[in-house]
Amino acid sequence: MKITQTRLASAMCTTWVCYLIFMYVLLYATLYLDLLLYK
Repeated sequence: MKITQTRLASAMCTTWVCYLIFMYVLLYATLYLDLLLYK
């Protein structure tokens, strides 16, 4: 049971990290596009 819990927690952690990275990339892409459009 503990192994399953750890595996689940690990999967959740990686999913959260991936989501965080995705949000950062999206944010920076939006800022970059804004800079390109307003120049």
